[in-house]
Amino acid sequence: MLAQVREALINAVYDFIVEYGREILMALAVVVVSLAIYNRHHLAFARYAVFSVVVKTPLIFLTRSSGQVDSVTAAFVSGIRSFYAKSNLAAYKTQLKSSSWLQGVAARSAYGLLVAPVESSDGESVPRGFWVAESFADFPSETRPKVPSNSVVLLYVHGGGYAANTAEAYAHHHIKLITEFNKLEADNESKKRLIVFSVSYPLAPKSPYPAALDAVTEAYHWLTEKVNAKTVLIGGDEAGAHCVIQFLNSVKGKKPIASILISPWVDPANTSTRTKASSGDFVNVDLSLVCADAFRGSFAKNDPEINLLRLKSGDIHLAEKTLVIYGGAEVYASGIAQFIETIQKKEGESGVEVHVGKGMCHNFNLIRFPSFGVARKRQNEAIQKTVDFIQSVV
Repeated sequence: MLAQVREALINAVYDFIVEYGREILMALAVVVVSLAIYNRHHLAFARYAVFSVVVKTPLIFLTRSSGQVDSVTAAFVSGIRSFYAKSNLAAYKTQLKSSSWLQGVAARSAYGLLVAPVESSDGESVPRGFWVAESFADFPSETRPKVPSNSVVLLYVHGGGYAANTAEAYAHHHIKLITEFNKLEADNESKKRLIVFSVSYPLAPKSPYPAALDAVTEAYHWLTEKVNAKTVLIGGDEAGAHCVIQFLNSVKGKKPIASILISPWVDPANTSTRTKASSGDFVNVDLSLVCADAFRGSFAKNDPEINLLRLKSGDIHLAEKTLVIYGGAEVYASGIAQFIETIQKKEGESGVEVHVGKGMCHNFNLIRFPSFGVARKRQNEAIQKTVDFIQSVV
C-alpha cells in the first residue's frame, strides 16, 4: 500500500514538472533578471503576483462561484490588478518592456526563432519588428529577401495602450499558433507554413497617434511589395487591435485576407462605455485612461479615430473575415460586445466569428498564467479557435 502511494506521488510530481516546469523556470527567470538589472518595477510585479497566488489562492478556492476560473489564476489576476492599481505610466512601461523580453526568451526556449529585420544589402530600410517562425528557412534573410511562396504571414500589432510593450510581446503565443498550424497543415499533406511578423511601432507620448498606424501601414506594404508575401492576415491585441481596425478602415488597395482582434480597445477614453473595474480582470481603468490621453495627441476623446464606437457603419471596412476573441470578465467586455454588434450588422454574422473566454480576463489567451486548470484549458481553446480560423481563410 505504501509502495503504491509512493509511486503515485512520484508520478504526480513527475507529471507536474513535465507539464509546468517551464512556467516555474520562467517565474524564477523573472526574479533573477529583475535582480540582475535592478528593475524595481518588475520585482514589484513579481512580488505582487507571487504573494497573491500564495496567500489568496486558498481563500478564493473556499469562496469562488462555479462561473469563476481556477483559484490559482484568479489569485494571479488579483495580484496583477493590485500592482497596476499602484503603478504610474513609467512603471507600466518598464514592467512590460521586461516582460516582453522574457516572453521572447521563452519563445526561443520553445524553439521559436525571432530575428529583428535590419538594413538590407542595398541600404533600403525595412520596418522594425520580429519574425517568429519554426525555421530560419521560413522567413527572409539578406541572401533570400523574399518569403517562400507557401508562406501564410500574420502581421501582428502588439497592445500596451499605445504607450508600452514591445514587438516581442506574446511571442510564446505566436509560436504555439505556428506549431499547431504547421502540424495540422502537414497532416493534411499541405505545404503551407505560418510565420508571424510582429511590428515594432513608436510609442506614446513621444509619438502619439497616428504614428503607430503609419508604422503598421509601412510594414504591410513592405510585406506585400518587398517581401512578396501573397497570403497576409493581420491581428493585434488591445491597442494593437484598435490600430488594426483603423488600418483596415484606411488602407488603399488590397486588404489582408482576414483579421484577428484580441480584446480590442474600442473606447480608449472610456467616453461611451463608462468602463468600471472588474474583479475578474487585472486592467486598471485609471491607468488605461492615462495611456489614452498619452496616445491620442491632438484628437478629441470622442473622435472616431480614437473612439471606435463612434464610427458610423459606412466608415467600417474590415477584412472579409474577422475573428474577435475577448474575456468574459474583462473590463472592456461591454464595449467589445457593442462593437461586435455593429460590425455584424455591417459585415454579416458569417463574416465575423466571436470567441468569448468564460470568466476570463483581458488578453487571456496571450498571458502566461501559473495555471493548472480551467484557465489553461480556455487558453488552449482560444488558440485552437485561432488556428482553425486561419486554416479556414487560407
